[in-house]
Amino acid sequence: MNSPIIAYRANMGIQTSAPFVNTYSLSYDGIDDRVQLSSDFVASGEFTLSFWMKPISAGSPISEIYPIGTFPGNSNYVKLDQIGVMWLRLGGVNAIFNEAVYGGGTNNLVLNDWQNIVFIRDSSNIIRCYRNGVDFGYNVAAATNSNTLTLNSFGRIITNSFGYEGALDEIAFWNTDETSNLSTLSTSPTVDIADLSPTVWLRNGDNGAYKSPQWLIPSNENKDKVSNYSFSFDGIDDKIELGTQSLGITGAISVSAWVRIPTTNTGGGGTNIQQFVCEDRTSGTNRNWALNWRGGGLNRISGIIWDSAGSVVAATTTAIVPNDGIWHHVMFTYTGDTSTDGLKLFVDGIQRAQGTSANGGLRSTTAVVPTIGGLSQTIAQMFEGNIDQVSIFNSVVDIADVWDGSGQPIDVSAVSGIVSNYRMGEEATFSGGVWTVPDAVGSNNGTSNAMDIEDRVGEAPNSDNNALSYNMDLIDRTTDVPT
Repeated sequence: MNSPIIAYRANMGIQTSAPFVNTYSLSYDGIDDRVQLSSDFVASGEFTLSFWMKPISAGSPISEIYPIGTFPGNSNYVKLDQIGVMWLRLGGVNAIFNEAVYGGGTNNLVLNDWQNIVFIRDSSNIIRCYRNGVDFGYNVAAATNSNTLTLNSFGRIITNSFGYEGALDEIAFWNTDETSNLSTLSTSPTVDIADLSPTVWLRNGDNGAYKSPQWLIPSNENKDKVSNYSFSFDGIDDKIELGTQSLGITGAISVSAWVRIPTTNTGGGGTNIQQFVCEDRTSGTNRNWALNWRGGGLNRISGIIWDSAGSVVAATTTAIVPNDGIWHHVMFTYTGDTSTDGLKLFVDGIQRAQGTSANGGLRSTTAVVPTIGGLSQTIAQMFEGNIDQVSIFNSVVDIADVWDGSGQPIDVSAVSGIVSNYRMGEEATFSGGVWTVPDAVGSNNGTSNAMDIEDRVGEAPNSDNNALSYNMDLIDRTTDVPT
């Protein structure tokens, strides 16, 4: 188990770091507001759930009493059954805690007031519930449960009226028994729990950023990373077109992206060619460059250019299998001349292939627009998987400028020659059924085709357990916090 946090002070008794500050919480309307993790928190053994809540109501048959659960579903949730009775439902079986019967009768839930709730399952599958650090009516027969716990949603459990009305803050989960740190958790709004290494820690508004119409709520360990969100493409008709015509690059070019190809990938249609990012149509002279993948058993990544004479030049991998469900960084560079290694392809920082142009220069027909996830101006060669952090340069970029070996994106906005930079999920906004993906360094903004609000996901290279809000507004972040 982790050790309790001890505040650090220098020898002279002066605190040398800024005090931990909790500034914001999120308010839920009990109707359709929810915040959802990108992937489930799953616990088949020991676990600890800690959160702060300010409920407006409790007690059946009132429906707005489910602060945490799995969406959609009703097999795993926290229910405020009465002010003296709470349920933690695991795998369809209830663990029930009754302060009135098994407790002292004085530690009931308090409406319209902040309180800390902690559920802990030990190695014997006995679950205990605590309110503000005090046992909430523990009973072995009513609280022994070995079922797997699966949680992903805050404020909603199913699509009908089962919501939560009130405020939630400082939500933290562990796959361990944190009983020894119960006193720390019960004061966590004013104490930094980072040293306790929670599996998931959503600070709600404090790390949140509003990108209409959603709050982006990263897990605390990810708050300072360049990217925590990406887009998921369905391999059928999802894509993002970047402006209205070619970027007009005719000489040197570099194209960089982060991609994740699922092992079950079936995109690309009959050709099995799937575009990561390209200026390419299906035939004729409307073909400039492409960074793509070919499945169907070939499992190869390619960087492709059509040179000034219209000849196709490719650098294609043969040594790796990229459809492994793992994030990879991919990039091609082209010098714009006829040098023998003018076209290079890199995967995860290593040069994997090269190609030579006989004519030099890059074709740049304006009848094709740059596109992420498929071909330009048609539905073909569609990508199935995740794409993040797409950047295009009119120069040959050194691999060290876009890849540092950490397995996660770095800021490339100041790299020489950058023309367009798409942070994807970080900055995108959704309105009228269309995603707008800003160009962070230019004005060539992207517009989605056939994508919905669920296609921005809280996963990125070396970053998961991030959350997104649904049906919540800017004003749902409030300065009402536990103290």
